[in-house]
Amino acid sequence: MSSKGFNAGAAPFVPTGASPAPEDGGQQHGSVFGQQQALLNQHQSHGGHMQHHQQQQQSYGGYGGGGGGGYGGYGGYGGQQGTGMTLVAAGAAAPGVSIEMFDAEVKAQLSLPADSIFFTAGAAAGCQPGARGPAVKHKVCASFVAHGGCRLGEGCRDVHPLPMALDEARQRVYAWMAAKEEEFTTRPEATYKVFYSDLKE
Repeated sequence: MSSKGFNAGAAPFVPTGASPAPEDGGQQHGSVFGQQQALLNQHQSHGGHMQHHQQQQQSYGGYGGGGGGGYGGYGGYGGQQGTGMTLVAAGAAAPGVSIEMFDAEVKAQLSLPADSIFFTAGAAAGCQPGARGPAVKHKVCASFVAHGGCRLGEGCRDVHPLPMALDEARQRVYAWMAAKEEEFTTRPEATYKVFYSDLKE
């Protein structure tokens, strides 16, 4: 076999137009791959932080959204969130306390549990739970009872009882009045103490 044209010490053959592969090609390839993997990890980590942040925002938004539905848990009054009123539940600060108020419909004082009464910001400022007799300054908001809302909004200084609780209190007054009227007609010999407005006594 002839060795003509064969040079053992010559450089390896490289096709025309091609670049020779670097001696450290494996190391460079690993370095580039490592950089890409690091960037991918950073992106995923950033995405995880963003997702956690969005979850926090959604959580805070859920707490904030609960403020408008103050009546939602009491007889379906969730629609009141459009009235612009900031309602304060008296029972939240004074559980188990009853509050007296004057009701113009029955012309008498009613005693209702504090957790069944909602005050506007103006009415809550002067709230004195447990007030009795002449010290009673609270009145049932007639506008709220008649229309299911308060046209005075934040400026209303009256209280807004839940309709169901107010109806029950009124029925007790009507029942008491009916019992007294029946007693008056069936016991003519009984002596009663009455108030005469002209004499103020």
